[in-house]
Amino acid sequence: LQQPHKVTSLFTVAQFLPGSPEWDLMLDAQGQPHLTITAFGGATHSLSLLAPTGHTPLAPLSEFNDDLHDPRFVRGPAGGLMVTALAGDNQVLLYQPQPDGGYAPPLLLGVGDKIDNALLLAAPGVLVLLTRHMELGPQRGRFPGMLMAQALSPGFMPTGPAVPVFGDERIYDFDADVTAAGIAV
Repeated sequence: LQQPHKVTSLFTVAQFLPGSPEWDLMLDAQGQPHLTITAFGGATHSLSLLAPTGHTPLAPLSEFNDDLHDPRFVRGPAGGLMVTALAGDNQVLLYQPQPDGGYAPPLLLGVGDKIDNALLLAAPGVLVLLTRHMELGPQRGRFPGMLMAQALSPGFMPTGPAVPVFGDERIYDFDADVTAAGIAV
C-alpha cells in the first residue's frame, strides 16, 4: 500500500467576496513557487502576485481600465516571471519584473474584440501571443472561441497578421508551452 502524501499549503488567499478566482502558478529558477491571482471584487477585479517573499499588487494600465483578469505566467525559457493579463475584454497587458522585486507598469501587448484568454510564449528569439476570442455558441462552462497566434518582435510589437491556430475550429479552453521541439498548444 502507498503511504498518503503530505499536503503542504503554499499560499493562503483571502477573498473578500465569493467568486471563482483565476490564477496561475509557476516555480522560479530557484524552485520557489509564485502565484498570480485575480482578486474578485464585484464590479472590478484586481491582480496580485504572491511569492514566499511577499505580496505584490499588479497595477492596471490606467485608473479607467482597472478590471483585470486571466493572469498567466509567460511560458518558455525566456519567460522569467513575466505575467500577462486581460484588461476588460479587449486589451492584453504584460507585466515585467524589476530588479527590486516589483513590477514595471504594464505594457499593452495587444488589442482585440471579445478576448477572454491570452498567453505569451517566450523562447530565445521567439515571442508568440495566443489569444482566444469568444463567440456565441453552445456553452461548456464558457462560450466557444477562435484561438489566434500573433508573432511579436523582441520589443513586443506585432511582426505580421495574427493567424488562426486551428483554422476555423472553435475551442473552449487552451494551454500552451514551449518545448524542445517547438510550441505545444
